[in-house]
Amino acid sequence: MFKKSILPLALLVASGGASADIAVTATNGVDTPTSEAIGTADFTVSPGIGLQLGSGGYQVGDTLAITTIQVDDSQVFDTGILTATNCTDVNASVIAAFAGSTGTVHTYRIQAATGNTLNCAIPIPAIRFDGAAVVAADSVTASVVGATEFGIVETGSGELINVDDADQFTAAAAVTLPTDVVQSVNGRTTLAGGAPDTVTYELADAGGATFVDADVTFTGDFSWAKVTNADTGNVSYPGLGLTTSAGALSDIVYGSDTITATVDNGGATLTLTLTPAAHSGITPTYVADNAVMAATTFKASAVINYTDLNTTTATPGADAQAQTADIAEITIGTWTQDGATVTAFGVPHSDVVTPFLWIQNSGDSEGEVTASVVCNGDTRSIDLAGAMVGNEEAVGLTQLVDDGIEAIAGFCEKNVVGVQDPRYTITFTVPVQVSDITLTAGYKVDNGDGTFDRLPIETSQSLDLN
Repeated sequence: MFKKSILPLALLVASGGASADIAVTATNGVDTPTSEAIGTADFTVSPGIGLQLGSGGYQVGDTLAITTIQVDDSQVFDTGILTATNCTDVNASVIAAFAGSTGTVHTYRIQAATGNTLNCAIPIPAIRFDGAAVVAADSVTASVVGATEFGIVETGSGELINVDDADQFTAAAAVTLPTDVVQSVNGRTTLAGGAPDTVTYELADAGGATFVDADVTFTGDFSWAKVTNADTGNVSYPGLGLTTSAGALSDIVYGSDTITATVDNGGATLTLTLTPAAHSGITPTYVADNAVMAATTFKASAVINYTDLNTTTATPGADAQAQTADIAEITIGTWTQDGATVTAFGVPHSDVVTPFLWIQNSGDSEGEVTASVVCNGDTRSIDLAGAMVGNEEAVGLTQLVDDGIEAIAGFCEKNVVGVQDPRYTITFTVPVQVSDITLTAGYKVDNGDGTFDRLPIETSQSLDLN
């Protein structure tokens, strides 16, 4: 007696009981939305599904089962008749209709079939999916199984939606990052590269969701451009100017450390022009509250305001919702600090030796002294507690240097049993003209009998290295 059995799909495919012959395509091509466009949508609509049969033997009652990710709760499958086209056999015809869903499997049943069904194309209507679910899945594929009462005849699969992994809204700095050097000349800070200086911030919109505008923020030290009207108290920044290559700017607010503005074009390049007051011949001229510039890093970030392609109807975007996307802060330019660098070589670090380290400033500008120390092959920056050297001033740094070294555990240690006390090399940097700075270095040795030896320490100036 013959006994029928139903084998699992995987076993039938592996044993040759089925072949991947159904061609599955997305009508009008695979949809490639951005996550910004559909990630917050109530639902997104897939392209229609085109099924081209690879078997010529479909008959009434046979099925085409389509598996996808979970459909949206609002999905209603059309139960109307689907008529095949483009059959190789001009006398063939196939009519199918929706027969029901179980979980993620949606079944269509052959209602009528004549002739050889090879290459007959059956159009399956578009399907609604939850926008967030599509973004999470990254890709939506329709896998199709064609079956008769005797088992699987053929299978196939095709992609319907492929979410664009790239961010729709981005920003970039200039390919070559603008840099300049702040210098001190005759008591005024200037830019070595000349002025005005410019930095740029370029927005980009790859398309998908609808760009509305961008709230852009620039950060850096802009205090050198601040002007306070002595009569009214009104504050302005005539040394700062922001322009856009496309669209319009609005709500521009200049500040000592922040500049904000709104631009209404997603592909705009914003240019920030920096015109220091200290540069003669620059128009417009102005007198700033404090025209002293300093090393700074210019950065920019943006919040993009856009609308998604949310829909509660069949038309994408019919009920678009306002959304925002944050673009992380990036560096768009830098100013570094030029200044005098002077070095003392072989400074003893011992309880029986007292170094003398003095810096004298003969110029009109003041500046903070910073230092780095090389000892036993290790280089460290040390804390000088914000020591300043004013115009026409000399400052002793011996104790600050000693405290700075001692504050770093295990660095340049003295009084180590069996080890000779070390010597170090120290480099001081002051943001003023190098010709205005003089380093004086020496030390005295306690001879233990009430007498002292005083000895000089070579410097980069005494050795004509500056």
